[in-house]
Formats: sequence, structure tokens, C-alpha cells
Amino acid sequence: MTTRTEYGLDHRTISLDPGERFSLTVPSSATLGERWYLADPGPDPAVLEHRGDRTSGSGSDADGDTGGTQSFDFVTLAKGRTTVRLLHCPLNTCTGPGTASPYPTMAAVPPAHADAAFYIFSITVH
Repeated sequence: MTTRTEYGLDHRTISLDPGERFSLTVPSSATLGERWYLADPGPDPAVLEHRGDRTSGSGSDADGDTGGTQSFDFVTLAKGRTTVRLLHCPLNTCTGPGTASPYPTMAAVPPAHADAAFYIFSITVH
């Protein structure tokens, strides 16, 4: 089994060795319309490879579960520095379909209670 380290919003500066697998795991309530997207510009492909996304939750969509997470999986390839930008879209804060490529744009005037924002993670591979 391959070990993968998980980092959350409280770890935005990360140092790793080449060949390490890791995830950026963020809180997400998909049933409430909350989504996260890997945003452009993407990480330097010579340093870091995005291996996919996955979601998990403690309940089903039917029960309105709000305790889920969304993870973005990566593997480090070579020494260098790069950044990963994640776009956080709470309910009704971003426009475009949920499968937009690479991600929807933030709404011109998001609701006052919303916190749509980009989160930047600095990755150093040494």
C-alpha cells in the first residue's frame, strides 16, 4: 500500500522529497452546493503531477451531510518549487457548470455571506 500524507488549509507551505504522494484535503459540503476546483495556472508539471480528485463524507446526499471533504491528490516528480491554487466556491458564489474546465469563474457579485476565494499552497521539493 502506498502511503499518502494529507495536508489541509492550515498547512499552506509544504516541503517534500521527490516521489512522495500527498493530498490537499479541504472541508466540503457538496450537498450544500460547496465545490473546490484546481485552478490555473496549475502546478509546474516538471515538479508536481496532479493524480485526481476524490470526495468523502460521513453520510449520504439524502441526509444533507455537511461533514465531507474533497481531496486533490499529487505526486512529486523532481526538485523545484511550485504552487497549487484551489478555488473555493460556497453555494451560489461561482458561475458555470460544475464540470467546467478548468473551473468556473467567480461570480461578479457573490452574496455578502459568501467567502469565494483562491487558496494558494507553496510546494517545495528538495
